[in-house]
Amino acid sequence: MLSEAYLDKTPKKALLSHFAGRSLNPMLERYLRVSSEALAYHAIHATYDSSQAVRDLSGSGITCPDFKETLAPMISYYTKHRQDQQKYVT
Repeated sequence: MLSEAYLDKTPKKALLSHFAGRSLNPMLERYLRVSSEALAYHAIHATYDSSQAVRDLSGSGITCPDFKETLAPMISYYTKHRQDQQKYVT
């Protein structure tokens, strides 16, 4: 969903979890601007449940947005700040 919203492309191949858990060469991490930990995070198959938050916020006027609704602001932020070295994990 994220790559479709950002790149307007559907991924053709999945990142193999075998590689996701391995450490990258520090030079390769700097070149790709991604850490080994970030790759491992994206290899996790997780389901998130907001039902408790929805119950807790009931009657407050605050709602939990659908992930799809958050994509455009996240992509906009990334696009605006992708060259900002202070935003990168070192």
